Formats: sequence, structure tokens, C-alpha cells
Amino acid sequence: MDWTGLVLVSIFMFSLLSGLSNGSREGWGSDVIVLYFVTAAAAVIGFIIWESFTAHPMLNLKLFANLRFASGCALSFVWGAGNFGLWYLIPLFVQIVMGYTPTKAGFLLMPAGLLLAFVFPLTGRISDWISPRIPIVIGLVMTSFSCFLMAGADTNTAFWVFGWWLIVGRVGLGFVFPPLTTGSMRALPPEQVSQGAGMMSFSRQLGGAFGVSFLATFVDLRSAHYAQSYIATQTSGNSATMEFLRTFKSYLAQAGTPEVLQMPAALQQLGQAIYGQATMLGFREGFLVAALVFFVAIIPGSFLVKGKND
Repeated sequence: MDWTGLVLVSIFMFSLLSGLSNGSREGWGSDVIVLYFVTAAAAVIGFIIWESFTAHPMLNLKLFANLRFASGCALSFVWGAGNFGLWYLIPLFVQIVMGYTPTKAGFLLMPAGLLLAFVFPLTGRISDWISPRIPIVIGLVMTSFSCFLMAGADTNTAFWVFGWWLIVGRVGLGFVFPPLTTGSMRALPPEQVSQGAGMMSFSRQLGGAFGVSFLATFVDLRSAHYAQSYIATQTSGNSATMEFLRTFKSYLAQAGTPEVLQMPAALQQLGQAIYGQATMLGFREGFLVAALVFFVAIIPGSFLVKGKND
């Protein structure tokens, strides 16, 4: 067992994910977050150096000399990041922004998940007949388009419209995974398959952890940015703001609310409206980033062609 390699990669993962998860709370320039990222960088560099010279490496770095396998690992990382990251964001989006109950959010996700179970064996069979890159590129385009559509969602988006967008993206991910796995493994000679399979699984799981941490942090930062931008415009010179406060105070007066409570209640309602709008825009940018990542992933996906080992 390569205990040194295991310790180094564990330190890398712990430091990287801890830095991403705690950056918003501690501050991205704080000493503890900088220490996390410096430790992660030092650990991964040390891991690469150690694995290059040790007699019995945990990971044979020569695997990455194979362009098809290296492309498969990169794409496996993206697949994990997108799959886990999106399925973390979407339930939060529909509950926080669109006001769905947890049960309704579950019903929204269910059709796409059930359909994925039928897509996996179908695309696995198709990838036996044609070049893996064909279903992979199709799936990445579908998933990217789905994320792009979700980037335009708001509180008025219909339940089944959003559901169809989810189905397109989920089916797209189903088109990617089976040919990605088979195409990457077939690129390796038999003696490297066991380490290659482990590396593919590690890339996917690391991508999942990274995707959740990164997208959650990104949405949080962008939401805070929009909230601060909106708050800065809420002045007495903003006619829309003043009209909103007057209208809401009038509504409260008609409802019998004491005059002393009308302005605080109106300001609270204004704050909630600002928070809701800022949060929606933050989530929408998160979906847009996911769309861009899946589209760029077409580049490594195009290298997974049939080769001499197929």
C-alpha cells in the first residue's frame, strides 16, 4: 500500500474542499482559507512528485500519457461535477426561488430520474456499435442546452416547462456516462485497466465534491453581489422604490395596521423582495456557468474515438 500517496491525496482533498466550503464564511482572503489552498497545492504537487519516483505508486501517472484515457478522466470529473452540483442546486432553486414545497420539488425531479434509468442501457448498447464520442457530444450538447434554459427560469416558469428542461439535461447525462466509461477503459492495455477504473471513479467522485462546493459558493457570492448592488440603489431618489413603499404602506393602512408599524413593515417587504431577486439571479448565473462547462467539455469528449484496443 502506498501510504505516503494516500496521505498526500487525502490532505489535498480535505484542504481544497474545506477552503471552498468555508471561503464565504471566513473570507476568501483570510489566513485560514489561504492556508487551506496553499496546503492543497503543496499536497498535490508532493503527490505528483512522489508517485513519479516511488516503486509502487498508488496511481501510475503513465496512464495519463494515453490521450483518450486522460480525456476520459477530465470528462469524468466534469460529469461528476455537473451531475452532483446541479442536483444540489435545482431542489434549492425551486424551493427558495419558485416557492415549491419539498414534496413538489421531489415530483419535479422524479420523471427525469426515472427516464435516466431507461437511457443508461440504451446508450451503453449504442456505444458498442458506434464511436463513443458521438453519444458523448450529443449528451453534452443536450445537458449544456438544458442548463442554458434553466438560466432563464424565474418565479413564473411553469412546473412542466421546468420539468422538461430537467428531462433534457438528465437524458443528456445518460448519453455521456456509459460511452465515457467504456471508451476510456478500452483505451488502456489489460494490465492498466484496474488502476484506470479506480482513477475514473476517483475523478468522478472528486468532481462531484468539487461541483457541489464550487456551485454552492458561486451562487452564494453572486447572490450577495446582486443584493449589495440592489441595496445601494434603494434611496429616496429612486422613484420605483418610493412608489413601492407608498403602495405597500397604503395596503397596510387599509388592512388596519397601526401607522407606526407601516414603514418598518414596508421596508421589511422591500428587503425580502431584494433578497429574492438577488438569489434568483445568483442561481441563474450558476446554471449559466454549468452550461458553459458542459459545452467546453465537448473538447475532451471529442477525443474518445474507437481505437486499436476496441
